[in-house]
Amino acid sequence: TKALVQRLIDSKLLSSCQQVFDAFDESLMFRMPATDDGMASLKSQFKEVFHNISGILDCVSCQKCKLHGKLQLLGLGTALKILLSPVDVVVTVLSRNDLVALVNTIAKFSSAIQGAKALAIEYWKQNLLYSSFVDNEKDKDVAGSVDIVVSQPLESFDVSSSKGTALMDTALEMTSKLAARGLISLEDEENLVASILARDAGTLLLAKHYYDNPSRFAQFATLSDPPAGTRDAAYDGVIIGGGLAGLACALELLDAGARIALIDKQGVFGGNSAKASSGINGVDAVDAQNRPNEDSVESFLEDCINGGGLSGNGIPGGNHLLPTLARRSVDTLEWVRKRGKIALDLVGQLGGHSFPRTHRPKDGLAGSEIVVALEKQLKPFKETGQLTVMKNTKATSLMLEDGRVTGIRVENTKDPADNREVLSANVVLATGGYASDFADNSLLDQYRPDLRRFATTNGKFSTGDGHKMAASIGASMVDMEHVQVHPTGFIDPEDPTSSVKTLCAEILRGVGGIMLTRNGQRFVNELGTRDYVSGRMLEVDPEGADFVLLLSDEMAEEAAKHIGLYSSKGLMSHFDTLEDVAEFLSDGGNVTAATLAATILGYNRDALGGGDPFGKQVFNHVPIDATRGFWAGHVTPVIHYTMGGVAVDSVGRVVRDDGGVIGGLYAAGEIVGGLHGKNRLGGNALTEAAVFGRVVAEQIMAGLERRSRETPEPTKAAVAPTLRAVTLEELSTHGSPDDCWLAIDGQVYDFTHFLEDHPAGVEAILQFGGADGTDGFLAVHSLSLLDEFEPVGLLATDGA
Repeated sequence: TKALVQRLIDSKLLSSCQQVFDAFDESLMFRMPATDDGMASLKSQFKEVFHNISGILDCVSCQKCKLHGKLQLLGLGTALKILLSPVDVVVTVLSRNDLVALVNTIAKFSSAIQGAKALAIEYWKQNLLYSSFVDNEKDKDVAGSVDIVVSQPLESFDVSSSKGTALMDTALEMTSKLAARGLISLEDEENLVASILARDAGTLLLAKHYYDNPSRFAQFATLSDPPAGTRDAAYDGVIIGGGLAGLACALELLDAGARIALIDKQGVFGGNSAKASSGINGVDAVDAQNRPNEDSVESFLEDCINGGGLSGNGIPGGNHLLPTLARRSVDTLEWVRKRGKIALDLVGQLGGHSFPRTHRPKDGLAGSEIVVALEKQLKPFKETGQLTVMKNTKATSLMLEDGRVTGIRVENTKDPADNREVLSANVVLATGGYASDFADNSLLDQYRPDLRRFATTNGKFSTGDGHKMAASIGASMVDMEHVQVHPTGFIDPEDPTSSVKTLCAEILRGVGGIMLTRNGQRFVNELGTRDYVSGRMLEVDPEGADFVLLLSDEMAEEAAKHIGLYSSKGLMSHFDTLEDVAEFLSDGGNVTAATLAATILGYNRDALGGGDPFGKQVFNHVPIDATRGFWAGHVTPVIHYTMGGVAVDSVGRVVRDDGGVIGGLYAAGEIVGGLHGKNRLGGNALTEAAVFGRVVAEQIMAGLERRSRETPEPTKAAVAPTLRAVTLEELSTHGSPDDCWLAIDGQVYDFTHFLEDHPAGVEAILQFGGADGTDGFLAVHSLSLLDEFEPVGLLATDGA
């Protein structure tokens, strides 16, 4: 130990603490002959212990024991860093956490703990508060007495008393556990440790009486802390919900260096995102044949506006969120591919879309594949401790202080008695919708009681938890009456009255599937919007709402993954002939093979003519060969998605009814209201989740970066002499596609040659050309994105 600590001291990192470390009786730590190979022997011993602990750690089932083991392992690992690194670089490889773990580990190796008393005395001698406790000291060493429950006068807590030491040990143990679980901030941890080591009377009394309630101990011991809005929180961000919105937000925050917690009340991540199988919408630069794409951001936005019934509301872009959804779909699709390392090679056209823009992988279903791919990218951050994952953990309420959210209260879904508070500078609600909220006085009861008769495609977890928590602290709610009834939920022949049904993915209609009444007649444009198709179904069959979706073998081949899944569940069946299909339809209907043949013949004729009586203009895999095989299944309208939810501004900050922002609170994904209007287009659920999960993360990091720039560091003034001043008048002359300058955060950039390469398209930059685009940039980006660009000047201030 002497050699180890001396090497640490020689690194200059702790040179001022040498007298403190000399207080240890080093001979009690290791008994090793002072030979030339002593350091080599020490390295070998540490390596052996390190590998022994790491080899068995995963076999430990007790979480508390595993936590202690990990702390010891971190301490041993720190020792190896010191021993194996050159002395002059030790200072660069050790963090504060490394040093805390090292001292903790050294103190527990053997009888060296006996040296702790001498070390404590050396510390207290240098502490101003020491005199208030040692002036009247009496050596009353009551060996073995560790009773911290029975009251005794404060004067008896002298430095040599085992009772005083026990209180310190209890307080430090509570503090370390609270810090390890992220329940107190770094500043709180430092303040508590300082108070405990200084033998602060109030802190030790709290430890004595609240030893069985660590959270209360910390709450009362930090009452004098600064307001929550100004203190450093335990996490930079806490994300509630592990669907695509939560995963996208988490990964972006982690990549930017934030320390976060990701919480889900289920035992697995994914939520309804994992069930979305048709794909994720995004405008690609090229089409499926690698040709320049006729699709555009503008076309996508127009489809969303029309599909949501927003075309006549007089608001440019439909609302303040849709333009971001359409524009950011470009770079978000690429982000999902590259950051998730997932190929999305197939593209389809769903109802309400003017072009094929719904992307999915060849292997597996889109939602689950994307969720799994992104979750894999989280693992390295879990291993380093930058990410804390809390599954089977339900958020029960938001913590509010002076109008700002400062954290959340959670409970273990396996053990409701296990509840605690989690502090964070930012909280992101990514809790999904309320399409399974069928309890008494549920959100569906409040806003759409008429839909009670429909089954749902959502998991049981979709109960509007986030909506309710946000509303309880004054968040505004919008469009809560807009609940999407999807036209095609499978009727399971084994359980036709089930209240939860498997969604028949819209891609089956996208590849050419046609919908038939039980009499074998077409009645609808299968590629119409969801509300239109569902409405037609309820007009034709208001009571039973029982229809058949029919695909040719050729159509089924393009959606092979879906067909395989549905057939394995007994929801779709294969038929060799039209006679077989007619028999299938006749169960509850009245149809013949001749009727089906006439329907198919008419459909082929309409496709050849470019349109049918229902307005359909896109026909895939036609003409249908009536002599080949078919796939068919029964479908019915189902509750699928809730368009209503929490009101947010353009960067995902939750707002109140008066339009003011609730500090520290964000929302992304299905919980957000006011985006889709009356109806959501197919494929936009995953797009919305990924896009706004990232937008929220960028906004959070921009705030954290602004805060960090307030700390001492080189300022922009240091580089001002090398950059010329650019006036607003001069800047205004550089606003064309051939000469495009922007001012962002006081610096001027020339983006002329970057316009065509910008993931979100030329217009996203050009709209701010020749002007100050700081607000527009920060609405969707963080300033770190500018690191690769060299400014051409500084924006001149008034009078410059």
